[in-house]
Amino acid sequence: MSKHHYALELLERGNTVYFVNRPKEYIRWKIHISQINETPRLCVIDYCLLLPTFFKFHLYFLFQWAMDFQVKRILRKIGPVDIVWDFDNGNIYPDLSVFSAPIKIFHPVDKGVSSGDNKGADIVFSVSPEILKNHYKVKAPQHFINHGLSPVFESLAMQIIQGKIDISSNPPQTTIGYIGNVAHPAIDRKTCMEVIEGLPNVVFHFFGPYDLLLATPAIRSFIDFLKYSHNVILHGVTSKEEIAEKSINIDLFWACYKKMETYDADNSHKILEYLATGKVVVTSLLSVYEDSPHLIMPDSYSNEALPGLLKKTLANLDHHNSRPEQLKRIQFALSCTYKKQLEKIEKKLQTGP
Repeated sequence: MSKHHYALELLERGNTVYFVNRPKEYIRWKIHISQINETPRLCVIDYCLLLPTFFKFHLYFLFQWAMDFQVKRILRKIGPVDIVWDFDNGNIYPDLSVFSAPIKIFHPVDKGVSSGDNKGADIVFSVSPEILKNHYKVKAPQHFINHGLSPVFESLAMQIIQGKIDISSNPPQTTIGYIGNVAHPAIDRKTCMEVIEGLPNVVFHFFGPYDLLLATPAIRSFIDFLKYSHNVILHGVTSKEEIAEKSINIDLFWACYKKMETYDADNSHKILEYLATGKVVVTSLLSVYEDSPHLIMPDSYSNEALPGLLKKTLANLDHHNSRPEQLKRIQFALSCTYKKQLEKIEKKLQTGP
């Protein structure tokens, strides 16, 4: 969602933003441009592949030619652009120079395919140094820019600072919250189940989807475990507004990941939302926050120490959730709003590497 939030910030600054969707996988000639919420300066561009995806994996030079041709057709419709900002890590646009933009930004936010020498970016940003390493062939300055804090949680954080929300409320039972895809393959399910069984008097709230359509048997078993655990509440898909409201009654937020081929256990966009609530955060090791005083994490990726770390934190909850400690976390989260992240990016563009 980061690209959508950046688009809105650019719009606030008086820019015209064309959001180019990934091409649809059926063949059609027409390029469709539509306004979002009847805002003339914020448009979405939809178009289709000219060649089947087969060509991307077997005759890539033809696929690249077809994509370049489509980009030129788009530019003939909208006119020249000043900046092209590419969040795609699937190499849909292997050479950004086809956009003929004075400034070409490559901004991968997930671990995808390694990019070749011809990406053509003038500068590269990412939410993780590990992701930047994956694009080591890109011959351009590279910079770490953390995830941005979503506007809903930015508003929550400001209300807490202004004293409009009481953060000292004590729910009848100790509560732990998780926000995100509950069926994500990178969740350390074994450790999660150990934690939940080891804290029978704590209520665990899971906010997020748990679609079982493509789930493996192990993930299905994990979801069943959560469904039938007496101290777990599965909220399912929940709006950010509702999560922000319910977060007031959460004592501690947590995440429990494991390293995978597709996930380096480096960062998570939900961490800033956790911190924006002010509540103490205990998570498996995330390399981006390894030296941060704002998260409580084990020293290794094994997660063996995580259950004990959670129990130790819960035993000292009054200290961890004191107003001074909460305000430190909130201030850090507010240093990463999309407005401030955009200012950091602008500074890098102005000053160079």
